[in-house]
Amino acid sequence: RRRPPTTISDRRRRLPTTNDTNHHRSSRWMQALAAADFESFFNKYEELEREMSALTMASHSLEVVNQRLATAHSDLYITRKKLRENHERQGIRIARIAACQSSWLFGCTLLQPQLWLRGGVRGKIARQRAKLDR
Repeated sequence: RRRPPTTISDRRRRLPTTNDTNHHRSSRWMQALAAADFESFFNKYEELEREMSALTMASHSLEVVNQRLATAHSDLYITRKKLRENHERQGIRIARIAACQSSWLFGCTLLQPQLWLRGGVRGKIARQRAKLDR
């Protein structure tokens, strides 16, 4: 066996051996493998970059959709409020019709001067039914 060089000058004088040649061959193989790894790395990098740009636009899209959702919720609230008010007004109209048909006070035209020129109790009932039909 050969002793390993001990000084720097001995290391420089050392000639390449068969192991060094094999190391050189394996180093070429490692370089080829590294080149393939670099290619896959850059492909992965480009893929991640495309995904990042898509996600950047996704945050903007999410903001737009959230604004539309808030608008839709507001519109739904307004519509439900109008529907509730409409049901309340319809209930009042039905109660007025029932009062005109069954009450001796509200069913008599003579006791209600505001109805004298407007068709009497029958006119009031007809107007309330017309409002119910709308």
